[in-house]
Amino acid sequence: MDFLLTPSAPSEAPASLASTGDPVFNRAWTLLGVPCVTLPFGKGPHGLPLALQLVGPHEADMPLLAWSEWAEKRLR
Repeated sequence: MDFLLTPSAPSEAPASLASTGDPVFNRAWTLLGVPCVTLPFGKGPHGLPLALQLVGPHEADMPLLAWSEWAEKRLR
């Protein structure tokens, strides 16, 4: 089974809790109704979190979660 690895946002997390950030990289997955998992992997230039996301095909939630666990261990 194949999964897609993409950025989850165009930059690091927002500095305040007033917003969750720019959803531009998530819109397609929401419209398609496919599962995706966001994985933190470091800090941006302002010290705020960066993240990647794994996207799976329809009805592949459990395999996606398994691969996300594998990927999360390697991103630490």
